[in-house]
Amino acid sequence: MSKLIKTKTGKQIEETIKQSGKPFAFALLSQVPIVSAFATFCNEFVNSKWQDRIEKWQEEVIKKFSQLDEKTETKIRESQNFASILATAQQNAIKDIEEDKVKFYVASVVNAIKNEDIDNVKTHMFLNALSDFTILHIKMLEYFKTEHKYLHKNSSNVFGVLSRIEEIKAHLEKDCPEIIMDESLSKLVLIELFNAQMLKIQNLEDINISTNIKKQTTIFGDEFLNFISI
Repeated sequence: MSKLIKTKTGKQIEETIKQSGKPFAFALLSQVPIVSAFATFCNEFVNSKWQDRIEKWQEEVIKKFSQLDEKTETKIRESQNFASILATAQQNAIKDIEEDKVKFYVASVVNAIKNEDIDNVKTHMFLNALSDFTILHIKMLEYFKTEHKYLHKNSSNVFGVLSRIEEIKAHLEKDCPEIIMDESLSKLVLIELFNAQMLKIQNLEDINISTNIKKQTTIFGDEFLNFISI
């Protein structure tokens, strides 16, 4: 088989594969060092990690569904869309880079069935949003969904009275430091949440803190958080 690969050109091999069918193609390709090496890599590294994520998903599903009451169980059995919602959530959870989001995918399946006000369009949009968003997106939404008491009014440091933006950052650093750990990244997240119609602001400078830091999430943003609530 290796002799065949050495003596034939790439085009001839391709033609041989087309004529001979898949079994021969796989046998032929397995003799190519780079293909064989990639297959070994997939078996030793990719497949094991893939299995880890599948097991994490299954663990979260069992944990969540074992806590359901009879009313919710009945709704799930009677739901026409349960299988498709579960399949979509599972696919997204397994391929998502952030493993910590698996619990949100599992919660979304249950909440989509429990909440009769969420139609198919919103379910589809929220599942896509969960796939697109990071943990940072979710934490930022959760922070801005409630009003925060204004703690630093007229406070000062060695440079004088703190500016409005510095006041906001002081709040964020105290309550949710992940949001401003990387300011350039946080700015992008804010813009994405604003464009997704989930936040009323697209930068920190838009926040008015003359009294308190007011709730900044939209109705749509609140609905999304409820959709993924654990």
